[in-house]
Amino acid sequence: MKRVKTNKWIQLLILAIGAGAIYQLPYLRYAFYSQLQEALSLNNFQYGLTLSVYGVVAMICYFPGGYIADRFSPKKLIAFSLISTGLTGFLFALFPSYLWTLVLHGVWGVTTILTYWAALLKITRTLGNEKEQGRLFGILEGARGLFSALGAFALLAVLTNIGSNIYGMAVIIRIMSWVQIGVGIATFIFIRDPEQKKEEAPKFKDIGKIINRKDVWMICGVIFSAYSVYAALTYVAPFLQDVYGVTETFATSINIIQRNVMMFIGGVLGGVVADKIGSRSKVMLVSYILLVVTILLFIILPPSSSLITLAIAIILLMATSVYVLRGLYFSLTSELKIPISITGTVVGFTSLVGFLPDVFIYPIIGRFLDTYPGNQGYVYMYILLFALSATGLFIMFRVIHYLKKKDF
Repeated sequence: MKRVKTNKWIQLLILAIGAGAIYQLPYLRYAFYSQLQEALSLNNFQYGLTLSVYGVVAMICYFPGGYIADRFSPKKLIAFSLISTGLTGFLFALFPSYLWTLVLHGVWGVTTILTYWAALLKITRTLGNEKEQGRLFGILEGARGLFSALGAFALLAVLTNIGSNIYGMAVIIRIMSWVQIGVGIATFIFIRDPEQKKEEAPKFKDIGKIINRKDVWMICGVIFSAYSVYAALTYVAPFLQDVYGVTETFATSINIIQRNVMMFIGGVLGGVVADKIGSRSKVMLVSYILLVVTILLFIILPPSSSLITLAIAIILLMATSVYVLRGLYFSLTSELKIPISITGTVVGFTSLVGFLPDVFIYPIIGRFLDTYPGNQGYVYMYILLFALSATGLFIMFRVIHYLKKKDF
């Protein structure tokens, strides 16, 4: 019994390392913006367009990726994704032309989403029983954030030692590529596929019935509202600088803590507590209540440098609530008793709808901040987030009511 449990957590560890590694290439600019831009010889518009290409392809791939995860071996899909992403990294390390850079970002949209994302979540669900779903998804979310952060710091140390030049960037890209290939091979060797009969996999004609399920749309709403607030956490650093007058270095430090440390704490803590009390939905309900309250505080809190300690405490609590939700919202597929055979399709569709804030949230908040300088623009941002989080809270009440009504 002990051996099986250990093997299960080893598998989760491999999946978490892979999840932390595979997105390093498309999002490398987040840690090394100027260095990578210089190596690629791109202006800001061209540089931004590369990530737009990745985002568009990724959005297109979410839904079909879920269907593919239900029809083919998730283990092989994950291994293929990691190895193929790593191999393309060697080409990226040559710093190709602008056209080929765009092509590579499009390819990564396929290898990190179409053949990876839903397959990752489907295998995670099948690693444990109903009582372990919170821990499995929470640890996956927290650990991948931790490994991603550790990887970024390690690469920064390498770059510092060999120099922030084109050669240095090429070295760290190759290191990331080798790590992805290594984890891909480990995935193929150590990860087990879910036990599922081939005839149980959904057929194309079944897709309409799946996306019309009430419980599927409730998951869409929960992800949509929580992800909106997560996306807005991007503005934590400028908010602290513009409203509370802190230095750029201090604001960046708080941003790193809320984005990495709170991601680990929220993901793991939420999962453990959810399994302890036997309900992911109730933990998510409490998290939404905290989210609504913390956002409301920023709407009514006066902009004063004397309140900086309180503001930071609110930010960290808000971020923790968001990461609890992120760690648990896909575990609702288990609590709502959605069949494992259609989990990939459900994950793909709910990801497509739930991650739509990536398309509109940044331009809307940007317009608020440009039109209303200072604190007022951020107040309007928090009013929008309050409406979205309150909607999520309402949906969570509906989920709990639905669970009681169904009485699984």
